[in-house]
Amino acid sequence: MKRKPVYVETTIHATLEKVWEYTQNPKLHEQWDLRFSTISLNGPQDEQPQTFLYEKHLGFGVSVTGTGAYRTRMMDERNERSSSLKFKSSHPLSFIKEGGGYWKYVKTNDHIVFQTQFDYEPKEGKGWAWADRLLFRPMMGLMTAFSFGALKTWLERVRTLGCYWREHLPIMEFVCCLPSSGYAKRLSLFHILLLIIAPDFGCFMPL
Repeated sequence: MKRKPVYVETTIHATLEKVWEYTQNPKLHEQWDLRFSTISLNGPQDEQPQTFLYEKHLGFGVSVTGTGAYRTRMMDERNERSSSLKFKSSHPLSFIKEGGGYWKYVKTNDHIVFQTQFDYEPKEGKGWAWADRLLFRPMMGLMTAFSFGALKTWLERVRTLGCYWREHLPIMEFVCCLPSSGYAKRLSLFHILLLIIAPDFGCFMPL
């Protein structure tokens, strides 16, 4: 079964240095990216390749964990940069066995074109493959797109992440009283799934 990589692109009206900082700094990254709850580096941030541990909360106190490594590259420090990533997970609840991808930053006039593409191998077995194709991979694409939108809003409008989710997921308006710091990590995979398949129920789930 041929897999289709996940590709997302956005434009951000901010400096290249700022976009780079908010995406390469793990403590900032985990605040806007719905795919991760926590990201912990294993060494100094400037170490190459940099290895890390990641965790995604699924709800009910259950989390999926994995490991990864990435490298950064400065093709043209002022106009174009990139980072490549490899990741894997042996957790029994993880759809992902192993995978990889990249982030690319290109300065164009007054904005930055921020791109990502990644692919992964789901766990072995036809059941996992079909579940990935019909549910998990589309959800990963949606989470990535929403996360890029959150980053764009955060950098361009200097607004809280809670305001972004309120505008794009109106049924979650009640959560805007939560502190904006770490908002993305508060939204578990379980809640995201509920919001997709049963929004009228999902909006009542506590974060």
